[in-house]
Amino acid sequence: MEITKLKRGLTLAVALNRLNIACTVYEARSKEFETRRIGIYERIRDKSLQLDVLTSKDGKDQTTDEYYFGSEKLYGYNAIRIMRKELLDETRIVLRERDIPIQYDYGQVAYATLIIGVDGIYSTVCGTFFLPQVKPMYAGFMGIGSVVKRSQLLVPEGYKLPTTKPDGSQAFIGSKRRFAELDSAGWEGLRKDKKKLFYMLQENKSDWPDVVQPALEATPVERMVFWAFYRVILVGDAAHAIPPTAGQRADQAFEDVRAFATLLSKLSPEVLLDKSIAKWQAYRQERVKKVLGLTMQMNAKRLPESDRAKMPPGAIWSDHSLTRGDGWELRWLCDPDLTQEAEKWVEEIKPAPQP
Repeated sequence: MEITKLKRGLTLAVALNRLNIACTVYEARSKEFETRRIGIYERIRDKSLQLDVLTSKDGKDQTTDEYYFGSEKLYGYNAIRIMRKELLDETRIVLRERDIPIQYDYGQVAYATLIIGVDGIYSTVCGTFFLPQVKPMYAGFMGIGSVVKRSQLLVPEGYKLPTTKPDGSQAFIGSKRRFAELDSAGWEGLRKDKKKLFYMLQENKSDWPDVVQPALEATPVERMVFWAFYRVILVGDAAHAIPPTAGQRADQAFEDVRAFATLLSKLSPEVLLDKSIAKWQAYRQERVKKVLGLTMQMNAKRLPESDRAKMPPGAIWSDHSLTRGDGWELRWLCDPDLTQEAEKWVEEIKPAPQP
């Protein structure tokens, strides 16, 4: 079986290859455009900041919540924090090692058993071939962020920060705010207006604790960012466009492709594609629904204190296991067994043996 994917299905290509399913990656743009990287956990672990817990603190530097992103003890792995470019680079290397072809700016007609769109929130596959009427829905929040050198921050030695490098030399800072929706031209204009983003980040600076204010002042302006076809399947952002607040946006794409690749490897006359996909879709749809609920609670948690005070009970995420210290509040999020789930679906699909 040959599986054709458009754009950045690098992780799926590796998963399929490991299950002996031949595939080709089709990238609509030229090779010169594609300078990003991708990777596998074991290969990027030592190049990443490894962490277990994200701690929330109030204006008096008192811990209010702990959010478990990973845990070697609880889940068998640490969470990692890595620049997207580093992550993408490693998977590109894996594809070369496994002789998985990538066709850039192909410009020719190709035929395949299945097309899988793995091309982001504004998916060309979805908009052109699949569901052109479906558009991403704006959540009403905008995150403004940047990276700063730790040496520019007035923080005590050993103070834990969300750094982007394993040596802790570079930290990520960001702020959530409510923001009216713009059209495509408006968003692009704002993205390019680095000075405006910088000044927006400085608004209400005095409301932030002393440890945060120097980070806002040290932000480099230039680093400002914000956030006839039959068998077509969408995975990752092309399918669900989860905001990154809960740390599940990229992870959900990895989950999609791991379970999906396992299903494809189990297809047989008894286990047909349409029934298998229905099981997979029902599972991920329910999971995405739960993740979106958590995301809205985490979005609210990152709003300024004056906005949080107006939120109704239950609208802001809180770790009820904080006093226990066991970190099991988010076990459902951090510890899914996708291979086991997929194999369970296969058994459910198989007809019962005849007596």
